[in-house]
Amino acid sequence: MTHKEHKVVSRKRQIYWKYKDTTHPAVIEASKAGRWEIKKAKKQFELKLANNIKKDRKPFFAYVRSKSKSNVNVSSLADSQGELTSDSKAKAEMLNYFFSSVFTKELETHMPVLDNLSNAKLVDISVTVDSIKSKLQKLKEDKAAGADNMSPRILKASCEEIAVPVTIIFRKSLDSGCVPGDWRTANVSPLFKKGSRHKVDNYRPVSLTSQICKVVEAVFRDEIGQHLDKYDLIRNTQHGFRKGYSCTSNLLVSKVLQQILMLEEMLTLYIWI
Repeated sequence: MTHKEHKVVSRKRQIYWKYKDTTHPAVIEASKAGRWEIKKAKKQFELKLANNIKKDRKPFFAYVRSKSKSNVNVSSLADSQGELTSDSKAKAEMLNYFFSSVFTKELETHMPVLDNLSNAKLVDISVTVDSIKSKLQKLKEDKAAGADNMSPRILKASCEEIAVPVTIIFRKSLDSGCVPGDWRTANVSPLFKKGSRHKVDNYRPVSLTSQICKVVEAVFRDEIGQHLDKYDLIRNTQHGFRKGYSCTSNLLVSKVLQQILMLEEMLTLYIWI
């Protein structure tokens, strides 16, 4: 509520304590004015959340969850004997064991060997203060912080001051081959999928990594993408992990190619006839 709505509600309470009668005309009028101001304030608040959903989605969904009756927290989980436990530490260990068991570890001895497609090699990554600053300014403020507790809202607001230190740390990491521990650590949060909430199998993990690490990864991605495009090391049929491409574009291209093949068959049949 704003100051105006708070003042009206306070006046309604003062009038009620003065007359102590809900049927008194002054109490009825004050109550009516209070309900109207609260309703108007709620409408303005919800409209503000809807207008700012593209910039800051977290308050919108927090308000929606507050109005929902469903439980978004992890409920009691069943152990190997089928007994339910509500202890937080026990539930965390059960979820950690399940998530680590389904994680796929690739053996380096069975890695495929590819032919040399080009003599050009990407031996170094260009790191500039301007590129780091540009990535920091594009951070989404409503995202959660990682294990380093660095909020993207703070990083974005202080991009002018921290762009140089982040660039120095990034350059030092490239030269030494050592990655900071906070960049390799993540807070794993379980999300319920479907089925029974008491089964560990019905939860999937979401890793909340460092926001600064995401900035570094974005610089890596841009450099690798430019290298692949420059030397034609990636085919046009590759739509994943490419800017401007998606599953939708892949389906559209496949549909167009299918129609072209059908037209070619019809044209061939027409010429033959």
